[in-house]
Amino acid sequence: MRELRRLCVDSSKGFEECAELTDSAGLKSLFIAIADERRGLDAELERQIEWNEGHEEEDGSYLAAMHRAWIKVRDAMSGKHDDAYILSEAERGEDAIKEAYEDALKETTGSPIHSLLADQYLQVKDAHDRVRDLRDAAKA
Repeated sequence: MRELRRLCVDSSKGFEECAELTDSAGLKSLFIAIADERRGLDAELERQIEWNEGHEEEDGSYLAAMHRAWIKVRDAMSGKHDDAYILSEAERGEDAIKEAYEDALKETTGSPIHSLLADQYLQVKDAHDRVRDLRDAAKA
C-alpha cells in the first residue's frame, strides 16, 4: 500500500503540473479533477496504513519529480504548450499507476483491503482511459 500511496502522490503532483502547462481550459479542468481524485485516494490509503502500521509522511518519489521536471523543461524549450506531448506523458504515468493497482489487487485477493483497492482501481482505470483517449485524439 505504501507504493500505491507514493504513486498517488506522484500522480497528483504530475496532474497539477500538467494543468499549469496546458492552455486548454478543458484539459486544465480535467487535470485538476484527477489531481484532486488522487489526493483522495492517497488519503484513504493513508488512513488504512495508519490504522494497520502507523503514520508515515509521503512526499512522492524522486524519479517522478525528475519526470515532471523534464516535462517542464521540454515545454519551455518548445516555446509553446504541446497538449499532445503533455497527454502522452500523463498517459505514461497512468500506465504505471494502473499496473501497480492491478498487481496490488492480485496480491490482496481475499484480504479486507482488496475491496478498497478494487474501488480505487476503477477510478484509476477511468482516469487512465480518459487521458489515453484524449492523447489518441490529440495525435490524430
